[in-house]
Amino acid sequence: DILSGKISACKKQKQACQRELNDRKRSENDDFLYYFDNKEANKSIKFISLIPKTDGTKLEMAGFQKFIVGCLSGWRRKDNHYRRFKDAYISMARKSGKTYIASALAIQALLLEKVPAKNRQVLFVSNALKQAKIGYAMMSSEIRQ
Repeated sequence: DILSGKISACKKQKQACQRELNDRKRSENDDFLYYFDNKEANKSIKFISLIPKTDGTKLEMAGFQKFIVGCLSGWRRKDNHYRRFKDAYISMARKSGKTYIASALAIQALLLEKVPAKNRQVLFVSNALKQAKIGYAMMSSEIRQ
């Protein structure tokens, strides 16, 4: 919908969508190292949509949030089926749910991912300790609920 113009988007959003489509086409070639697993992407989106916000209500994920989660969770290596992306830098406007998405992805990685089997780590990084603590506190609250 973004590439067709049905949904208005900035240049970077259009580039991200085009890159995703290009990679999916490239994944059909044997020499491309990755494939997209719709089942894994949808499983992640469903799992994260079940995680309550800190106030106990559920967040109805917006399309761009589903896109982020799906891209991070759906891409896998062809040789071992591990995730393509180990790290993610998510930048978006304030109050767009990035802390919720980051904490929910962290919960998913801690509870559901198979690799690494031991010593899993999740880092919340910010230019201020106070902001990083918000992500950690949100993740802790979501787990307790």
